Amino acid sequence: MAVGAAACGANVDSRTEITVWSWEPSMKQVIASFEKENPDIHVIWKNTSGYDNLNNAIQDGYGIPDVVQLEYYALRQYAVSGQLVAITGRTEGYGDFYTPGTWASVQLNGRVYGLPMDS
Repeated sequence: MAVGAAACGANVDSRTEITVWSWEPSMKQVIASFEKENPDIHVIWKNTSGYDNLNNAIQDGYGIPDVVQLEYYALRQYAVSGQLVAITGRTEGYGDFYTPGTWASVQLNGRVYGLPMDS
């Protein structure tokens, strides 16, 4: 990905980097599209499944991803324990896009902790 960005004239050293952990097979294409629309952001993707790596990073206190793909049942567990940042203020209007049950699955106590992916 860095070669493609360099060919477009972007300076990789001055871009903001975010780390994404996901097992979604289409993530490579999603990231390429995102970086094209946001040339000042470079995404580092770790193709990972399960929660062992995430739990270890949280326990160690470093290497925690900026964005992580979670299953609905796990999202609440991490939110209750204070290991997720609420994104409530950044999701206005999104609730109308999803069915009520799906939208509720990414919320806890009126705070939004993620966006539904496969609904």
